[in-house]
Amino acid sequence: MAIIKQKPIPLRKNDAPIAYKESNRASVDRRHERKKARAGTEGAKAMSEHKAEREAERAKTERLKALRLAREASDRIDKRTKKRLSAI
Repeated sequence: MAIIKQKPIPLRKNDAPIAYKESNRASVDRRHERKKARAGTEGAKAMSEHKAEREAERAKTERLKALRLAREASDRIDKRTKKRLSAI
């Protein structure tokens, strides 16, 4: 006759011994703190990436605006010169 070992039945939260509850609670608290810290650093990293992207887009927009204004000014000067030359 073979003896079959059974896995212990997990206890419900209310049935657990007090020492188990306390040590489990401390473990859960540590995991929660680590998770919060990780989320905080990930959030800060995401925010800094977002700000960097925004700043890059702003700089690109300023550069393109300056180029557009320079091109428009050049076009106006070219039109004036063409009018003057055609009048001669």
